[in-house]
Amino acid sequence: PRFHRELFEKYRPNLVVTSSPGWWDYDQYLLREARKEKVRTAAVILSWDNPSAMGLQGGVVDKIVTWTEAMAQEMEALHDIRREDLFVGGVAHWDPYYYENGYLDRESLFGHLGLDPSRKTLFFATKSPTRYPWAHERAKEIAHAIKMGRFKEPVQLLVRLHPIYFRRIDDGLMHQQLLQAFDDLEEKYPFVIINKPELHFEFGRSPTDFPEDETLLLASILRYSDVMVNMFSTMVVEASIFDLPAINLAVSAGFDPADDGRSRKDITIDYVQTHNQRVIQTGGVRNAFSIEELIGLVNAYLQDPSLDSEGRADIKELEAGPFKGNAGSKIAEHLLALARET
Repeated sequence: PRFHRELFEKYRPNLVVTSSPGWWDYDQYLLREARKEKVRTAAVILSWDNPSAMGLQGGVVDKIVTWTEAMAQEMEALHDIRREDLFVGGVAHWDPYYYENGYLDRESLFGHLGLDPSRKTLFFATKSPTRYPWAHERAKEIAHAIKMGRFKEPVQLLVRLHPIYFRRIDDGLMHQQLLQAFDDLEEKYPFVIINKPELHFEFGRSPTDFPEDETLLLASILRYSDVMVNMFSTMVVEASIFDLPAINLAVSAGFDPADDGRSRKDITIDYVQTHNQRVIQTGGVRNAFSIEELIGLVNAYLQDPSLDSEGRADIKELEAGPFKGNAGSKIAEHLLALARET
């Protein structure tokens, strides 16, 4: 269906750019519509896992921009895209991570978030609650371990909530109960800080973008934290940019055992996925399959922050893309050149 016929007729574009080669319905339809209108298309891939985890493309696209050479190879091998139709452009939204003024100083960050400068900071970057709704339970277990003195140095837990926690429904927030659980945790433990990102809701019920201040804040958190805990997310790559020790927490809980190996909520599926195994094989990230194992790994990193630093450098080199700090400009130049070719 020609949903955007009026726009094509009004603007007569030389190039239509989407965020995928049709992995999302709205991209599929727009790519097919552009083809009907005889307009060239380009896709700038949205996320790290998309080529190997999102299935086959749903539309025909003329040119594709990937983050890395590894991603380009995935597009060739898994999606039959010709190498000459691929451009390795880096990761535009990480450009600010490389700017000299791309982060706050430590004192400003700790003051803004209410962190204790005398404690080490354990940064917990949560997963989407639609994929793992038990992060508050893991945070509670970590908080209890802090209270019981299980860590070799005084530690505070900084929990940053995934944007999907703030997805809206008609009468409020879809994950209000989970948000309340985090609020209760912060109230109970003085060394737990819950960071709720500021988000834009320009087009509906889901957050669509971060303000620039949020990028600055996240860069600052990555720069001044001592260890990061996450659940097989792109945050592992972001941590590597700052040489921040990172641990994947892979504690399965809560889903029906009959769904073991199939459910999207089974964290062990993330462990075996192509993009995650690629970084695990560098030795730049450790994996904890229990809270006890997590405590041991955090203690090891607190004692020696340089542990696995070479592996983190490999992750940065392999997964953070070229044109570090100016990927946005390079991708823009490439897209403009494609538009001029038409």
